[in-house]
Amino acid sequence: MQPDLPGVQRFYPPPLGRPKTAAPLAAPTSLTLPADSKYTVIYPPTINYDYMKQRPQHLMDQFAADGHRVYYLNIWETQAPPREVRPNLFVVHRAADIHGLPRSHPVVLWMTWSESSQWIDRIHPDISVYDCLDDFPEWAPAEHLILPRVDLVTATSETLFHKMREQHQRVILVRNACEYERFSELASVPDPPDWPAIPPDRPIVGYVGALGHWLDPDIIARIAERYEVVLVGPHLGDQVIVHPHVHYLGMRPYEALPAYLKRMDVLTIPFVDSPLTRATNPIKMYEYLATGKPVVSTAIPEAEREPLIKVGRTPEEFLHCVDAAIGEAVADRRGAMERQAVARENSWQLRYELIRDAIEAVRREKDGR
Repeated sequence: MQPDLPGVQRFYPPPLGRPKTAAPLAAPTSLTLPADSKYTVIYPPTINYDYMKQRPQHLMDQFAADGHRVYYLNIWETQAPPREVRPNLFVVHRAADIHGLPRSHPVVLWMTWSESSQWIDRIHPDISVYDCLDDFPEWAPAEHLILPRVDLVTATSETLFHKMREQHQRVILVRNACEYERFSELASVPDPPDWPAIPPDRPIVGYVGALGHWLDPDIIARIAERYEVVLVGPHLGDQVIVHPHVHYLGMRPYEALPAYLKRMDVLTIPFVDSPLTRATNPIKMYEYLATGKPVVSTAIPEAEREPLIKVGRTPEEFLHCVDAAIGEAVADRRGAMERQAVARENSWQLRYELIRDAIEAVRREKDGR
């Protein structure tokens, strides 16, 4: 499960479609490759770069920071030319433009959606990687087609790692992570301007992420009988919990999320039990820990392996964990420091270093070194 959000492909806005006419690409001079460039990384159209920052965007940022030239293809196509959003990272707005952009070799094709295998034929990469994010049953047929064609598979959870190991000889476990600095300094973050009118003496239980079929409505309703519940994220399902103590704030920019987390007392991952959630390693888990605030989750395996997260295996247990966490939210300074220490050890840079070393191993093997 992606990251802070389960099932990346599920969260993408519907494609706008390719423009009927496409002007020839005039590559800006800033796209000229530096002489000491390492390799070119291409991320095919799956999710817009500016939409709900998730694992793909974080990892492409890391590739760029390490000096590799990254072309990130948006799924929503426009006539805009490629745009450099940070040094070495270019957002490409039309898939056809990728063929007119300069490359250095080797070319690495990084895919997170099982139905991206046609890009192997389109790009002819030197190294192809499939980053397995979720366990959607509907992805399985395409996974059987893409796995024999890639050089490396990365998996976000132990469940996915073992599943991929049965189908590919080179698989590494690369869990999700967080931007620790962004989420750990809440004291200096201003309050959000659209925070609901909640009495100051009411404890607030929060959730940040997409609102879909993986959320347990029974748990949320039970919490709302006792506390205020604030949900931040796009609503992607049909079910809406109508309750005077449940506040839906909708999707907010990634950069603004710390402001909302600042106002919450306890942070939650109230997922239903399903094959999807049992395979997920939520990004939000690490971002929550970075705040130092108490975290309560249902019994997903990746949360159970972290002793600092309170786990409720039933709705009653979950509510009991929330009660205990409310009591710790203010006074438990030592617990806050321990949670932040765990988050600090789970950075995107460390995850990238695992990936970098694995790609280099593939490269040496292909070069016969």
